[in-house]
Amino acid sequence: MQLTRCTKCMGKMEEGERICPNCGYEKNSGSQPPNALRRGTILRNRYYIGNVIGQGGFGITYVGWDLTLEMKVAVKEYFPSGSASRTNLYSNEIQWEFTDSGEAGWSEGLERFLKEARKMAKLDSIPAVVRVWDAFGENRTAYIVMDFVEGITLKKYLQTHGVLGYEECLNLLLPILDSLAVIHDRGLIHRDISPDNIMIQPDGSARLLDMGAAVDVRANDGLASMAVVKRNFSAPEQYMDSERLGSWTDVYAMAATMNYCITGRVVPEAMERELKKTSLYYDPGLNLPLHFKDALNSALALKAEERIRDMGTLKERLTDSNGSVGKQGRDLKGRRKITLIAVGALFAVCALTILFCTTRVSERAENAVAEATDGTVAEMSVHPAEPEYLVVSLSDLSYEKTEGEKGVILTRYMGEGNAYIKLPDEIDGQPVIELGSGIFRENETLEGIILPSGLETIKGSAFQLCVNLREMELPEGLRDIDGSAFAGVGLEEMTIPSTVETIRKGAYIFKVPRVKIAEGNKTYTMVDNMICKDNSELTAFPPSRKGEFVIPPEISVIGDYACFNTSLTAVTIPGSVRTVGANAFSGGTGLQKVVIENGVHEVKGWSFSDCRSLSEVIIPESVKIIGYWAFDGCDSLESVTVSRDCKMENGAFGEDVEIHYYD
Repeated sequence: MQLTRCTKCMGKMEEGERICPNCGYEKNSGSQPPNALRRGTILRNRYYIGNVIGQGGFGITYVGWDLTLEMKVAVKEYFPSGSASRTNLYSNEIQWEFTDSGEAGWSEGLERFLKEARKMAKLDSIPAVVRVWDAFGENRTAYIVMDFVEGITLKKYLQTHGVLGYEECLNLLLPILDSLAVIHDRGLIHRDISPDNIMIQPDGSARLLDMGAAVDVRANDGLASMAVVKRNFSAPEQYMDSERLGSWTDVYAMAATMNYCITGRVVPEAMERELKKTSLYYDPGLNLPLHFKDALNSALALKAEERIRDMGTLKERLTDSNGSVGKQGRDLKGRRKITLIAVGALFAVCALTILFCTTRVSERAENAVAEATDGTVAEMSVHPAEPEYLVVSLSDLSYEKTEGEKGVILTRYMGEGNAYIKLPDEIDGQPVIELGSGIFRENETLEGIILPSGLETIKGSAFQLCVNLREMELPEGLRDIDGSAFAGVGLEEMTIPSTVETIRKGAYIFKVPRVKIAEGNKTYTMVDNMICKDNSELTAFPPSRKGEFVIPPEISVIGDYACFNTSLTAVTIPGSVRTVGANAFSGGTGLQKVVIENGVHEVKGWSFSDCRSLSEVIIPESVKIIGYWAFDGCDSLESVTVSRDCKMENGAFGEDVEIHYYD
């Protein structure tokens, strides 16, 4: 079946087109996670699968196209982290990790998941809750097909524009309470209510997403087949398999969401509140009515039996029993419109007479929406709110112990929707000491991160192409950094801690515009905007520097990747330099002339590869080793002269380069 649809927005494309005319997305650009379905997969001979739009500990969500109804949908795949795996290069089928005795439980749990999803699909459309259209099994797992809802998440909106007044909060979220009451009457609960599961639509209304965690509590006597916990929003009973769930469970999560809307702060995690006996506090400056605060406190009671039991009662308590949310709230309901303009990623928000304009919406959020129907923009009172950093749950991480079990390596982050996160300092009583290669690669949601306090190593590509990452400090104690970890990040500045002893692929460090070396670092210094190691190795040279340059005579080694992607047109390497490192000048497309002076001993592999304008190279007799592909891709180079006893590794020069020898 030949389809010509964009795998990002599902808009139509002409056959052979690579750039989507609707959203500008280049076909198959970016990487699909290796554990996800391949783009272009068709499930049940009906659902065309596109890009991954969300991934967490419970499952993977894709944008899809319903070939029968010809509409855009969201497809959620049952893929619990830790027990499921797949390599899509070979197959779309999931490999489950369980013992023989666990297979029966897996089969029963999967069937229950499908049964509950099918029950949701039979419900009539509920206005403020995403509709489930279909549920089925395939690839040794299960899928739920739901409405695809355009807009931005409530969490993203609050982080961008500030908190809501309590009347605005009620006006926005009361319709969701009404819809949840209907769902509860049918015996189902949502279990995953939070600001990142509520979408603000183009008309300003809110809609609750992701019914993938819904459970039929009547059929299962209040017990769930699988625990679903969202830190700071889940009720205490969700942490324990033996505890009964009910409408009161969603009441807690809804109240925690409202608290976040009006304060900009999350409620402390339920188990932490229980342990520390933490009480809730509301700033008097918020001017919250007493009945509103009392309702939230009752809805957030830790003991289920002391909590408000259902959404109807919660609504009555929040609105002081008469359903009124105040004149201001009613007016805002009629006026609220949100215009999201995908081109340039701009939000226009007007608060009465103040125009707020904010940029940088994550492409991953799928925010391409048209202007509101009457052309008006949102009117909401805006209060500044500091970003709230959420501690990452272990269910959103893959990790392993180091050799000798001296610490923990984080290998993969699977969280979704959280722009500001804090990584754990310890796991299983051992310090987190390493971030693995590519752990956050291409995470366009991430805007701020607090790293583990005991972190020692950051591997390559760890934050590569995290284009919206703006807030991060490298902790003291860090020892080993791979510069490619920061290629394409949104950071404006970075300070290398005093404890760092190794910087690999140095030039990548300068992908961050302003780089400093902390006082007290005994290994690295910044000299003329170059990073040098032990005052003798050139570790990182700014790629933006242009013109001709002579390497300082104090330098004895040019490090690997030190001048990668250089903008220089000519460089002189003095005889004080013994070794030119691997990829030291590779990718320097404007480099035309290289003078290597007598005394240099070795030019390592790929040192000048892909320097396509390089036409003149002077190599003295002192150079005895030229590594693999050292001058590969130097298309303008016609001839070189080298020593007769110089060892030239395979591919050191291009096939068309004439090799001459000194007499």
